[in-house]
Amino acid sequence: MTTTTDLTLLDNLCRVARLYGQGHHLTVNEVSKALFSDTRRLGRLNRTQNAHDLKANDYGVALRKMADNWPTTVEWPAEVNRPGA
Repeated sequence: MTTTTDLTLLDNLCRVARLYGQGHHLTVNEVSKALFSDTRRLGRLNRTQNAHDLKANDYGVALRKMADNWPTTVEWPAEVNRPGA
């Protein structure tokens, strides 16, 4: 069963990934490959809203990778806790 908290985390990840991709001029598939070594995983998560496909560690690692390489031209979304901030 997917909970509201799971969906919030999934929404946060997708939102941050979309902004990250825009700032670096990357497609969703390119961001997905950089984060998960799988070009389709992020798109599948976004389409299915199945948070069970996302492990807690994967969420943390993905956010950390994006935070560490965040584009200077894009503001980190205020509603998402930025790792290391």
